[in-house]
Amino acid sequence: MCGYTVLLSKNNFEINSKILNKLKNFQNHRGPDSSNYIKLKNIYFFHNRLKILDLSNKANQPFVSKSSKNIIVYNGEIYNYREIAKEFLPNEEFLTNSDTEVILKLYDRYGRKIFEKLNGIFSFIIYDYNKNEIISCRDRFGIKPLYYFEDNEKLVFSTEIKPILFINNRIDFNFKIINQYINVSLLHHNKNTFFKNIFCQNSSTVKIYSNTNKKFTKSYKYWKLTKKNNLICKNFKEYVETYNYYFLNSLKLNLVSDVDVGLLLSSGLDSRYIYQNLKNNNINNLHTFTFGWKNKNYSEIEKLLKYTKIPNKIFHSKVINFSNFFNKLEKMTFYNEGPIGGFGTYGMFELLSLVKNKNIKVLLTGEGSDEFNLGYLNHHAAFLKEIIKEKQFKEELYSFNKKYNFNLNIKKIINKFVTNSIYAPDGTDMSKKNYGISTNIDEIIKNYSFSIKLPKLLSFMDKSGGAHGIETRFPFLDHNLVEFTYSNPSKFKIIKGRTKANLASFLSDKSSGKLFVATPQREYIKQNYKLILDYIYNGSLQNLMQFKFKDFENDFMDYVNNKSLGNSFFVWKFINLESFFRNFENLDS
Repeated sequence: MCGYTVLLSKNNFEINSKILNKLKNFQNHRGPDSSNYIKLKNIYFFHNRLKILDLSNKANQPFVSKSSKNIIVYNGEIYNYREIAKEFLPNEEFLTNSDTEVILKLYDRYGRKIFEKLNGIFSFIIYDYNKNEIISCRDRFGIKPLYYFEDNEKLVFSTEIKPILFINNRIDFNFKIINQYINVSLLHHNKNTFFKNIFCQNSSTVKIYSNTNKKFTKSYKYWKLTKKNNLICKNFKEYVETYNYYFLNSLKLNLVSDVDVGLLLSSGLDSRYIYQNLKNNNINNLHTFTFGWKNKNYSEIEKLLKYTKIPNKIFHSKVINFSNFFNKLEKMTFYNEGPIGGFGTYGMFELLSLVKNKNIKVLLTGEGSDEFNLGYLNHHAAFLKEIIKEKQFKEELYSFNKKYNFNLNIKKIINKFVTNSIYAPDGTDMSKKNYGISTNIDEIIKNYSFSIKLPKLLSFMDKSGGAHGIETRFPFLDHNLVEFTYSNPSKFKIIKGRTKANLASFLSDKSSGKLFVATPQREYIKQNYKLILDYIYNGSLQNLMQFKFKDFENDFMDYVNNKSLGNSFFVWKFINLESFFRNFENLDS
């Protein structure tokens, strides 16, 4: 976890010493251990480092190759840096024990083709001195952020949007994208951001910019997810064993660190699967962290203690309260540079302060499992469509209806749920209109993983972690594991209504799993409707958009007065936007 900004000046664009010093420390929250910048020709390189691999100052950035004069600024970790250094640089002498130096030396010798060998979470900028060009590269799933902006005066790359706004000295909201969030709940779904002309580089993408010609000359993907026939297993038993083999390899790589690693834990299958593998391999000293709520109907703390039997000295929990709710939310939307996901994200952000207080810099977490192990309602519905002519269909249809408390025939299930929409646990569509019918389960998997679901979860985790100087890692998103999982049939992942069946079969504790609805968001919003209306009335949302407060108030009060808890997301979106606009409507904030 680090922060960087690269500023390429065109047409003699200059920045004064005051701005230089501000940019040097702009992302100290992401990298509190070291801050530095250098200027070469017309390019400024700023870096804030969180020390995780090689804690010496020799590994600080920007990092310059003495032989090639190439420069790198980098955010993330290359988990297999030792292995690829041994394979591709066997006789090389290194000044550090860092993965940063390995990337640069690999590039010096092999060029861009070496990027496909990297296994990890990363975004980086390399300046090629001889070619006078900038290469930007982002990891396969877009775990680490990389933003860019270009106009006639400058090109800027950064791990956050705020430094770009600061350099530009202006804020232009992208209301087209903001309205997509309002109308269809899309967020972080493509390269566009909430700010005009500030873009997010796509995952698994390399871009090349010529400093001589002052333009991008090439953009390409170095990896695409495809099915591989040689990875298909013969039966469920083989699949479970092979999946665990790949996962264990990923877990070992994710534990590569020179600082302490912790685990975010919930009662869900994913984090318990991580914990079980740690335990099976005698890794019993990782500190675990979870959060709960005062409302015991939603708290998982007691349940986790009961089923996992984790020693108290390494089990840390935080009960989330709602004191100073709006002030805390504004802090969260400031660091996330946009809306957050819901009370789950709110609770996670609060928990990370406890993690920081325990001096844990690296956290394992379970994101990415649902997308490829078929953990979502759409996946389950598409699975039924896939096996409609198979002998197990009737049993699976019955199990589906029982699991979600539905009473639907297969035609209604397909029409309603085999789509690219995102659904609440009760089956409520989170958007005002359907995203469109999907043809098959593979299309849903890819759309969820690379557009409408996983990118925003990864962004929440990276930026919330970054706000506290914590790097979040995702063992389920090792590309070798994902390719294996994606290549194998759905029947190994859903059995008798049990989604993520391969994970469930591996666990020694057979608790019922994660709560169906995991937060008291709906209750809070209903009980505090007056505070919410006061917060939004005549606020930034009304000043900046054609927001019809009276219509919102009427819809909100209909929801409040309805005895059903229903779905509160339409209210949550406007609370989020009000918070976001208050942060970013002027540069002084």
